[in-house]
This record gives sequence, structure tokens and C-alpha cells, in this order.
Amino acid sequence: MSSIEEAEYIRATLCQADDTFWMLFRALGDCVRYRMTKVMLRYRRMAVSDLARITAVSVPAASQHLRVLERAGLVSRKRLGRSVIYELREDDVYVGRIIDLIDLWINERSLHGIPTAA
Repeated sequence: MSSIEEAEYIRATLCQADDTFWMLFRALGDCVRYRMTKVMLRYRRMAVSDLARITAVSVPAASQHLRVLERAGLVSRKRLGRSVIYELREDDVYVGRIIDLIDLWINERSLHGIPTAA
């Protein structure tokens, strides 16, 4: 290590990366949010009420889960009349890669007969 300033810079960079990954894994670490993400991998955009029905949670609970996914940067929200529509954030290159990786992981496990966690 060449200097204290360099060490401080590296520590700050690690903390930012750690916070970002922590939010991502926290968002996907919940069974309901994982299932919502899995459904949106297939259908890309869905109403909160549909996601609530599919995952067997109340609409307020689904909204709360989707806000966590939104804060993690995985989904975006649009209002369409009285409905709120969530969609995967494929415009962000990293979110797209994460989604592709999850999709690949799910497909590979299915191909080999290994059940997914959800």
C-alpha cells in the first residue's frame, strides 16, 4: 500500500460496492420477492394486483415487496390509470446482466432436474 489516501479510497470503494450488493441480495433473498422477479423474468411487466395474486400475498404486501425491488434498482414503476405496473429495469446494463444470470441459473437447474428454491 503506497499511502493512507489510497487505502481510504479503496475502503470507500469497497463500502459502496458492498452496499450495492447487499441491497441486491437482500431484495432477492426473500422468497416472495424472488418469486416476483422470477415471474417478471417471463412476463417482464405486471400489475401489483396480478403479482399479489400469483404470489398469494395481499396487494399492500406485494407493493411493499416491489418497493424493495425498486430501491435495489431491479424494477421500475409506472401508473396506468388506477393500476400500478412494475417492470424489470432492463435499460440498466447491470440489471440486465443480473437478470440474464438469474434466468440462466434457473434454466440450467431446470434442464438438469434441480428444483429452484422458490
